[in-house]
Amino acid sequence: MPNQTVIVVGAGPVGLFTALLLAQNGIKVTVIEADEGISRSPRAAVQLPCVNLEFAKAGIIDEVIESSYKSNDGYYWRDGYDTTKILADFTPPPSDNPNLCAVFIGQDVLAQIFLKHLINTGNAEIIFNHAFTRVEDHGDSVTVHARRKLDDQELSFNCRYVVGADGGKSSVRKCIGQSLEGYTWPDIRLIAVNILYDLEKLGWKPGNFIVHPEDWAIVVRRGPKNLWRVATSIPFAQGADGEPITDKTVFPVIKDRLARILPGNTDEIVYLQTAPYTIHQRCVSKYRVGKIMLAGDAAHLNNPVGGLGLTTGLLDAAHLGKALTQPYAWAYALLTRPPFRLLDIHNAFAILTLVADFKEANALLLGLTTGRSHGVLLLVPLFSSIQPLSCIVNMASQPSISAPFEQDAARIHSKTLICLFAVNMIYLTQILSLVGTGLLANTMAAAVGGSSQTVWFSSCITILTVVLNPPIGQIADYWGRKTILVVMPLAGVAGSLIVSRAQSSGTLIAGFAILGSTFGSQSLTVAVMSEILPRHYRPIGQAVGSVSIALGAIIALLMGGGLLRHGDNSNYRIFWYVTAGCYALASLGCLIGYNPPPRDLQISLNVSQKIKSLDWVGYTLFAPALVLFCIALSWSQNPYSWDSVNILAPFVISIVVLIVFIVYEWRFKKDGMLHQELWRHRNFAISLFVIFIEGIAFFAANSYFVFEISLVYDASFLSGSVNFAIMFIAAAAFSPVFGLWSSKYKTLRPPLVLGAVCLLAFFILLATSKIDTPRYAFWIYPLLPGIALPSIVPLTMVSAQFATTPELIALTSALMTSIRSLGGSIGLAINNAVLHNALDKELAKKIAEAALPLGLPTSSLPALIQGLASQNKQAVAAVPGLTPEIANAAVLGMKKAYLIAFRNAWIVSAAFCSLMLIACFFIKEQASEFDATIDAPVEIDAKTMEVDEIMPPETQEKQLESRAENL
Repeated sequence: MPNQTVIVVGAGPVGLFTALLLAQNGIKVTVIEADEGISRSPRAAVQLPCVNLEFAKAGIIDEVIESSYKSNDGYYWRDGYDTTKILADFTPPPSDNPNLCAVFIGQDVLAQIFLKHLINTGNAEIIFNHAFTRVEDHGDSVTVHARRKLDDQELSFNCRYVVGADGGKSSVRKCIGQSLEGYTWPDIRLIAVNILYDLEKLGWKPGNFIVHPEDWAIVVRRGPKNLWRVATSIPFAQGADGEPITDKTVFPVIKDRLARILPGNTDEIVYLQTAPYTIHQRCVSKYRVGKIMLAGDAAHLNNPVGGLGLTTGLLDAAHLGKALTQPYAWAYALLTRPPFRLLDIHNAFAILTLVADFKEANALLLGLTTGRSHGVLLLVPLFSSIQPLSCIVNMASQPSISAPFEQDAARIHSKTLICLFAVNMIYLTQILSLVGTGLLANTMAAAVGGSSQTVWFSSCITILTVVLNPPIGQIADYWGRKTILVVMPLAGVAGSLIVSRAQSSGTLIAGFAILGSTFGSQSLTVAVMSEILPRHYRPIGQAVGSVSIALGAIIALLMGGGLLRHGDNSNYRIFWYVTAGCYALASLGCLIGYNPPPRDLQISLNVSQKIKSLDWVGYTLFAPALVLFCIALSWSQNPYSWDSVNILAPFVISIVVLIVFIVYEWRFKKDGMLHQELWRHRNFAISLFVIFIEGIAFFAANSYFVFEISLVYDASFLSGSVNFAIMFIAAAAFSPVFGLWSSKYKTLRPPLVLGAVCLLAFFILLATSKIDTPRYAFWIYPLLPGIALPSIVPLTMVSAQFATTPELIALTSALMTSIRSLGGSIGLAINNAVLHNALDKELAKKIAEAALPLGLPTSSLPALIQGLASQNKQAVAAVPGLTPEIANAAVLGMKKAYLIAFRNAWIVSAAFCSLMLIACFFIKEQASEFDATIDAPVEIDAKTMEVDEIMPPETQEKQLESRAENL
């Protein structure tokens, strides 16, 4: 490591912002972090205007504001005896600088922005999972020692300077002999309560200060919608700072106090989290010891109310960035021994300002609101000497409340496992019906007539999957997942029963159209599998889904093959009776087993607001465009040629409407189905492309593999089905392997590349098969896609989900699911066209070449071709002049024609898979995303649910059902 390097210990916002400022100025930076990634705990969530000016200098202000909630509304001081009385009203004066505002943004979101820009500088290295142990200052350099958690090995790093930004329990601070000196209030315990309550509708500003000797409080907006935080004092409250309260006597006091100071019916309040805080006024005596500096909570702790904690830490980072990047600071460092002038100026300025402002702020806050002195509540802003008072003062404070799921405490509960089983039952049944549709297509057509319509059976499912998943993914964010996951499988029950009783191809298509609507919820099953588990287990969760795919396919293949092994086509009906029962069980299982807390948007918006939030214009353009597009592809060469108006009209219209849709989503609806936050990382676009190709390949194999080995190699339908089932048996076996591989080593690219290679090899082997290829080869070939699919499908989903924000996981999963089905629809159309084109050229030719030289009358040739093409044994037997020798030769000619047709289809799939392989090499590893965060826990840990004691017993159950999940 070069000596001209700064090591930053701690990958929180302060550490990352320090590193970003240094890296932007060409200084090599290494960030060392003990955790596995960025902490997603919902701690500090507001930045004061002075910090925005530093963000603007760093060139990141636009992204910060775009990702936050802005506030220029000011605040009220309210009379605690009657909070409808306004004692004072402060509204910031107008400013020409749009950045002079408070921004509400999660600490984790802010850290992710810093991290992205830091990586883009090319001057930084971020090392997660390495715990700082000690530091040695050699005078002209510093050595940092850290323990690698993976193998418990201690590593050493040499650098020029060290910045300790490792929090209130800083190991760096302890190593340099510094302590947090100052004062802690022994008789005041601050209680922070996160709630859901529509105070804005009741006329409250984002910042409200309640002035009262006992009931004093700060009531501030915590983020978008109806999220608020109340901070008040209950002296007898016990518990560690930031930890959930366990003292049951506290909760009735909290509820009673909120009933007195808040307007409206406070019984409607949904309590999310509570935590106590000790109020400190503490600071180190030296920010710098030699070449080691402290920043943020490592250097100072203050009252958690007032927005001063993270704000001051970020200003520490800004000053350190200036001091360390001044050209003469480095030159001076090379020529002299410490102290260094600029760093000492930073040290003195920071300490003097902190101590003075902490003292004044805490005295005013605590003295004036508890009745120990006279006046109204006033909080003096930190660093008021840097910016005008009107630019900085903002009372929308955000005390750091401990997240219910800290990274080192994430656990998988029994309810989570039950939920995982329930949603996987839906997934299994959907795959059962999907594979059965392709497997039994020709059999069903033979039973009811209409062999030319078989492509529509699968197309109904793929079209509806493509069209329904994105809007349903958005709807689920507003109305919740459970209702959709319970109701939509019932469409599968109805559709399966219609298919089972059909007497015509039209009825079959209608049944599959109804059945296909249940696939609109497929992306939700995928999203739920991911969001209810810790993120480092996400590949394992998707691997469980892959096992469900395999089991559903195995059941479909073995059941379908077994029912039809004696050639009774009507037995297909039994298959769909069983499928209807499975859908009913899946719906019941989800009704009982999936009981998540309500989502924030689900309970914070009314019905009208939810409806307005949906992308109605996008739906209006997206659905008909894709339906017309898929219809055009489905009709290609079956029965229309590409120059037919029946294909050209829907195809051209669909392309035009799709272009309009894309322009609308890009320019006018940035938070619609193609939400612009989806495209912030290249992995999302690459994952879409990879899963699109996989859809083309899978649907080709699903439609034609069993057909080929049954027709060309004389395998029974059951034998062919078992051949194909080998692919899914292998997939079930390899799914845990890939899931564990990805989770343990925090990797995506290598298993994806391996999967793409195996899938490409499978289609190459099929394309090179000959009429005399040994039958046993087709027992081996399916092992390759059996290795490929459990890698490609789950890990591209994980890659896409990691590339976007947790709030967009349903939409991300929906687009991935839709694009896979779109690939399948396009693949079916392409392969259907390739197959029919080859058969039109080769079938009659090969049969004639085989039969006519053996004496078949020319007049009998059309009847023979027709009989063989329709696989009608009675029609073939009735052909005039047909002998057993001629029949065998004609059948061999037919096999050769079909072999050519299948070969062309496999070549197309192989060509697409080669593109997939290339794309997989461009997947960027996202090791930092493999952390212990649970994005949407099914249940909140018992130790964080003590807030239930606030409620009387008769309302506990009702309130518990309406509790918002971890926000």
